[in-house]
Amino acid sequence: MAGARGHGHTGMPNVTSPSCANSKPKPGNGSRAWTSRIPSSQPACSRKTLPSWYLITASDQVLPPDAERQFAARMGATTVEIPSSHVAMVSHPGEVARLIETAAEAVLATS
Repeated sequence: MAGARGHGHTGMPNVTSPSCANSKPKPGNGSRAWTSRIPSSQPACSRKTLPSWYLITASDQVLPPDAERQFAARMGATTVEIPSSHVAMVSHPGEVARLIETAAEAVLATS
């Protein structure tokens, strides 16, 4: 696997680095690496045809929040912004879960 240990993308920071996970809770019994993968089969134009939601992490030191806002605006995404680092699913799992639930409910209501 190329890239940082436990991560499948070349050139990506180690997911346990302070800049990537600076707001995650301190583990009590060791640390764990989280991974993310973007499927290469995802159509490039789906952002124009599918409803989307975007979680902006305002304290992100990996992806600038202004860039996140720009991406979300370009996608026409419904946004939620929280004071989190890059791995919000670890430091703010409740907010992430609520965003996912809101998106799922909105999609179900229109289908």
